Amino acid sequence: MLQAGITSARGVVSHMHDTKPEVVTLAELLSIAVRVEPELLRAVRLRFLPNAEAEIESEWYFSPLVAERADDWCLFDPEIQAELRERVSVRVKDEPFQRQCMVRARELIERAHADAPAGILVEERILWQNTVQFGGDEQQIRQAIEQEMDQVLAHVWTRQHKATR
Repeated sequence: MLQAGITSARGVVSHMHDTKPEVVTLAELLSIAVRVEPELLRAVRLRFLPNAEAEIESEWYFSPLVAERADDWCLFDPEIQAELRERVSVRVKDEPFQRQCMVRARELIERAHADAPAGILVEERILWQNTVQFGGDEQQIRQAIEQEMDQVLAHVWTRQHKATR
């Protein structure tokens, strides 16, 4: 749900960037995650914004950037997340340092989600490819999705075949 008075994801992110830039930085780093748990939010803040107060975690959590909140995790507003990923995608093309930051953010996300359901892991790999690796190249993204799906189907087939023996 977009913030009252602001009609686009770009407008919400721009407004947040003007008023709370550290919250947007945190959100951009997390934008390649399907869900964000408190532990992941804290790990990313400590790694990339070590001088920021813990308060920015709650500012992010209760911001219009987040659409769904539970005790153990929250989800970005999909339109907002797409806008954040677009911003990241543009910067990583031209700024090697930004790409390195996203690589490190991905490592934290992968560590936090090591035991997550397979669907989340696949979706996060696709988000990574779309945002950082392929920079929005639709052809490459489609190929990557097809490869991911082939791997998932092969895994399911193998498990089912073993179960029926």
